[in-house]
Amino acid sequence: MSEESSSRGSDFWRTLAQRKDRKEAQRKLEERYRTLVEQAPIAIVVHMETRIVYANARAVAALGATSPDDLKNRSIWDCIDQDYRQIVAERIETIYDQESHVPVTERRQAQEQLRQSETLHQTLVEEINDVIYTLDEQGRITYISPVVERVSEYKPDDLIGKPFVHFVHPDDRDFLLKSYQRTRSGVQEPYEFRILDKQGSIRFVRSLSRLITENEQPAGVRGVLVDITERKKNEQERERLIGELEAKNAELERFTYTVSHDLKSPLVTIKGFLGLLEKDVLTGNAEQIKQDISQIQGAADKMQRLLEELLELSRIGRLMNPPERASLTDLAREAALLADGQITERGVAVVIAPDMPAVYGDRVRLLQIFQNLLGNAVKFMGDQPEPRIEIAAATRDAEVVCSVRDNGMGIAPKYHDKVFGLFEQIYPDGDGTGIGLTLVKRIVEVHGGAIELASEGEGCGCTFTFSLPLG
Repeated sequence: MSEESSSRGSDFWRTLAQRKDRKEAQRKLEERYRTLVEQAPIAIVVHMETRIVYANARAVAALGATSPDDLKNRSIWDCIDQDYRQIVAERIETIYDQESHVPVTERRQAQEQLRQSETLHQTLVEEINDVIYTLDEQGRITYISPVVERVSEYKPDDLIGKPFVHFVHPDDRDFLLKSYQRTRSGVQEPYEFRILDKQGSIRFVRSLSRLITENEQPAGVRGVLVDITERKKNEQERERLIGELEAKNAELERFTYTVSHDLKSPLVTIKGFLGLLEKDVLTGNAEQIKQDISQIQGAADKMQRLLEELLELSRIGRLMNPPERASLTDLAREAALLADGQITERGVAVVIAPDMPAVYGDRVRLLQIFQNLLGNAVKFMGDQPEPRIEIAAATRDAEVVCSVRDNGMGIAPKYHDKVFGLFEQIYPDGDGTGIGLTLVKRIVEVHGGAIELASEGEGCGCTFTFSLPLG
């Protein structure tokens, strides 16, 4: 035999061996995909037009059949609740519309070829909307379907061979490891956790997995991962809205009680002094008549202030002026100018930091914040021999934090939350209505900020700190 003939013979046997290896590799790959689909912990059904051509074990159980053959050639409409058929029909129509450029005859031939193809299971695994994965005994990823890239931006090759916890949120890793051990012990249950995508953003997922066995020994787990981020966001938004509604209902209940109580007080005063006025008129006591009328006038004025401030409070969040950029320095100076009479009378030194940052919002409402806080500080200076108010602000991330500090009477820590309540007056002898700080809090919150009070107690002064969006 010549050298050339010997070489051709070697090439032939090498090519034959390679073909055999490729066929064996293809067979193993197809077997893997078939196992992934048939043992998937979710129901998978394939239909051509409206006739079922394939159903995995979970689908057979979910639809109350005894074997896949019981479902073959059945109409999908037999398996769908009447209330959902229209939704499913529209979805199917959309899918067929996307393929409408393919002639019907060709499409049906292609569908028939797909049904008969040995790659059916691979197609199901790779095109299903949820992520299918397998882990080995050590929790390393041995397979993960391509759709994982849509969920996490990781390609399958980025994750194969790595521990599953590699892209799980650190705070959920202990929980996930315990859940994995439960699955390895044969427990099959869904669990929810967070993952970090390639950009570090949080995604919420739900997983259902089952134990894989080889020769009756645990060999890992196989599962399905569903992206539930949007659902979680909707749930969180719903909980936020429910909490907001409950808070508003509680506020409305307190509002109704306090309004009826505080409006009743001046009415009782008016009614009482009208009775005294009648007697004094009969006796002709001019001096007492003058005092009676003064008391009645004072009670009527208080009621008017209450009603006006309640009306103002009700408008916050509904009637807003167009938002604009406003300098905090200008707002503080304007508020001090408006309160100049009170400030001068009490001899208060007001120090306003120059060049404070600008904010973005309703300028009229923002001015009310400074008017109320300045007015309160002046009113409750007490016997301070050198009364002083300082207004300053600084930026913090995307917001401005402003403080109004005084060295006046101060407020005990146990009343710090109470001061922002409707009609709450820490010093009952004051001539206010108890609405001012409630108004301030509402304006700040409508602008997306928050306000708090700091005071070490009576005689130690107060500092009101609030945040507003940066202008």
